Amino acid sequence: MAGITIQNITVTAAPTFGIITSCNADNLTVSNTTVTGCGGSGFALNGSDNLSLTNITSTNNTGNGVSITDCNNVTINGLTTSGNAFGGGFSAGVGIFASGTSCPPAGTSNVTITGTVSIGEPVPVYEQITSGTITGISLPSSVATHFAGVALISKIYMANLANAYTAAASLIAAPSSVPATLVHVEEISTGNKYINDLIPPAPPQVGTYTLSFAAAINYAVAGVTVFVEVGLYAEKVTINKSLTLQGADEANCIIDGTGLGNGSGITLTNGTTNVTIQGFTIRNHAGAGPNSFAGIYATGGNNQLTVEDCTIHSNLGGSGVYANGPISNVTFDNLEIYGHTNVAGAARGIVIWNGLKSLISVTNCHVYNNNCCGIELQDGSASGVTMSNNNVHDNGDNGIGIVGLDGSVGPNSISGNTVTDNGRFGIEIKNPNGNTTVTGNIVTRTVPIGAEVRDLAGIAVFRRGVLGSNVDIPASVSVTGNTVSGYTQPSSSEGFGIVVEGINHTVSGNTVSGCDVAIQQQAGHTPYPGDGNQNNLADLYFGRGNSPQTCGNTISGNTFGGNGVDERSEPTSLASGGLVQNINTSKYFCSIQAAINDAQTLTGHTLEVSSGTYNEQVLVNKGLIIKGVGMTQPLVNFTGTVTGKPTLFDVSVDGVTIENIHFNVDMAKLRSAIIASGAGIDNMIVKDNVIDNYGTAAGSYGDRNAVSINYFGATNYRVASGGVNNVTFTGNTVNVGGAAAFRAGISADEVGGAF
Repeated sequence: MAGITIQNITVTAAPTFGIITSCNADNLTVSNTTVTGCGGSGFALNGSDNLSLTNITSTNNTGNGVSITDCNNVTINGLTTSGNAFGGGFSAGVGIFASGTSCPPAGTSNVTITGTVSIGEPVPVYEQITSGTITGISLPSSVATHFAGVALISKIYMANLANAYTAAASLIAAPSSVPATLVHVEEISTGNKYINDLIPPAPPQVGTYTLSFAAAINYAVAGVTVFVEVGLYAEKVTINKSLTLQGADEANCIIDGTGLGNGSGITLTNGTTNVTIQGFTIRNHAGAGPNSFAGIYATGGNNQLTVEDCTIHSNLGGSGVYANGPISNVTFDNLEIYGHTNVAGAARGIVIWNGLKSLISVTNCHVYNNNCCGIELQDGSASGVTMSNNNVHDNGDNGIGIVGLDGSVGPNSISGNTVTDNGRFGIEIKNPNGNTTVTGNIVTRTVPIGAEVRDLAGIAVFRRGVLGSNVDIPASVSVTGNTVSGYTQPSSSEGFGIVVEGINHTVSGNTVSGCDVAIQQQAGHTPYPGDGNQNNLADLYFGRGNSPQTCGNTISGNTFGGNGVDERSEPTSLASGGLVQNINTSKYFCSIQAAINDAQTLTGHTLEVSSGTYNEQVLVNKGLIIKGVGMTQPLVNFTGTVTGKPTLFDVSVDGVTIENIHFNVDMAKLRSAIIASGAGIDNMIVKDNVIDNYGTAAGSYGDRNAVSINYFGATNYRVASGGVNNVTFTGNTVNVGGAAAFRAGISADEVGGAF
């Protein structure tokens, strides 16, 4: 029956329930009512909706003070309970149930307890689900702030966290014997989870019990924090949702893998993002390979990953921290990582492998005594990388190693690190492509290298292991303000302070001392295009690198002391080489021809040729502006074996401008600085160039013209039979020379323009 009102009564010593509803007793109102000493629960509300109970009291009944089963929209305003208990001793003020057994459908929702509430039982409120769901439970904080849950089927609400821990331990202890992997503690207001170890249950239960990471994480909603008390936790942790795992104290909140078999300490499942791990020691987890196991192992796609204030050590057969790319927005800060050996392969302290690694920050970390390497970004590319203020020492091979830095996402900065006694290499920058600074680092070797006989380097910018999007020629790294010392190798190999390969690097303001070779730039080591031969060779190369080209590097203002050699170029011709930039694509090249041939160089682009010497013949087969820039004119002087036309520049297309170049023509093998010959060579500008000659003249006198445009001399270069239009020849200086004199400054047939 619906719509019943009960008020101002007292029920005493009823043989079963004090007040019980049948199914569908909707819109019940109860006020100022007391039930005491009955044989069942004081108030038993079943299968009814829209119930209002005001100022009710339930004491000393055999059951709960109030039981609510399969009801919706229940409000209790003013509640006093005490002394209610089942025959077995379980004592609770309010029980909330979803069952459907007596009054289907199963499920309870929107139960509110408010007003003046006094619950004297050990368990203020609990809920159990047999079928259906329970939702919308609202309790005053004076009654419950936390609950101990069993999976998603029951909750014991308690007045504070300590009581919730006790309730959780009591669930795990006999006779309940609920597996710890199902028992979790939650703060009601936030959904945050809590983990503790060695918790005593409520008497008469005995022993101590430890809550599990598995239960806390599995039954948490995404985005919450799992708080972990100080303790020793023998568990391998899996994180499969966005959350924060917060340890109470780095030194004393320990996740220990001793005796647990192979497995990472903490594993992030594939694609799990927005995870923060803080305040733990993670140790003694075993693995079968350092690229498959780690203290913390991020399987893949774990963007927005933060690991802070952790000590990670002695995870044998694994690395310290391993993440698999592509990955972005990663922060590793204030980590101490050590003791990862080679029992299952080359173990690293911190490593991110594969794909694009973007917006990566590694700061304030202490990384040491790891078998292979300290901190690495391996294979693939990286952009927006910050590595600063790290102390990296006594790792087996390198201190810091980064592959494929570029500016596609943001600038890269390797700064303020102290890198000491790390195997062969201090800082390795492999296959970079611009927007990278290496500055303010202290990189030293203070002890002999031991049995290692290969080349050593403090800071090396070079080509190796080119994959995917990696550039073949390293480019645009600034190595400034570093202190490098102690890189010596007593074998046939050498110890280098700073090595650079490739183009447009700056090496300045560094202090390099006590090295075999302080600063070296190099190109052409073999084999190529594979990796350079890094064995113990009696040559002048840093064997680990093999860039095919090196040019346009600025090496100046460095301070030296006690080195075998302060500066060296290998080969020596690198010291005079120039740099060419396509200002439309911002790409750099070591030769004019390479810039022209590049697939991204298009008609209408401008190539700026910097000061330096260019030993090449150039085929201009695109309509380009080729312009010398710098303090002095770039010099084109070819000393090799001539191919094609006997000229330095062979122009075969319309729309070419050649400006501010110094041509030096070897008349023994060449005849001209520029020969323009083709079906269409209109709109050509030759201005502000200097053309010199040298050597003993050979060949026909009629061909010896500084510039030849569509000219039919001893050799026929007149191909544009309809003539050539709009040629400008202005501001050029042609030095005729002696016995090897040019016949003419410019010779042209059927050409119109301004001369």
